[in-house]
Amino acid sequence: MPRTDHTCSSRTSSMGLILLSVTVVGCGVSFDPPPTPPEPVQCEPIQYALDAPPQDSPPEAHFDHEVIEALAGEYRLVMVAAVGVIQDSMAVGELVIRPTDAAHRYSFNPDATYPLSGWTDIDMSEVAELSLAYPAAQMHSDKPGVQMVYHRSQAYLLLGNAIPFAGAEDVSITSDAGVFLHLVEITDDGFAGTWVDGSAAPSPPQGYFCATRLEG
Repeated sequence: MPRTDHTCSSRTSSMGLILLSVTVVGCGVSFDPPPTPPEPVQCEPIQYALDAPPQDSPPEAHFDHEVIEALAGEYRLVMVAAVGVIQDSMAVGELVIRPTDAAHRYSFNPDATYPLSGWTDIDMSEVAELSLAYPAAQMHSDKPGVQMVYHRSQAYLLLGNAIPFAGAEDVSITSDAGVFLHLVEITDDGFAGTWVDGSAAPSPPQGYFCATRLEG
């Protein structure tokens, strides 16, 4: 009587929407786990940004200079529109801020300094049509895409329209341009606050933002 050999072959199939791979090898079954979903982007709203009508100035938040200097690093920046053309929309990008050198740290205003500067690749057109004098991704020590301004214990990031530093040869600045990110909260994980477009419009686009420090 002839003997029949039953041999298990390898095959791969997809199951359901999660594309669960099942591989049968040597009569054994192994399951490849589904891919880990990306971490959801979260940014809790700052209540000020949701006030109606929009206020003329951000809430006062005061920080020591050393606290602001310690914010140097790389972040995931999230901007959410609360007032503007594309309300409730969100933009996400990378933010890098580093300590400025002595030549670019001081202002013509004795009450202000620029402790940090850098760049961001966030696409702000996803939240509104904003008035930038030049790209916020610009990497230039004289005209950085991102400039931290520290003035009388308050701090804000100025995107796309840096204020000239003391001793600068080019002291020109566009008065109705740039995006202001006012720092309201600082934690171990990063910082958050409100943003407003620097245009001269009666009701400029504005909203809130979160910057979460990246590991590594």
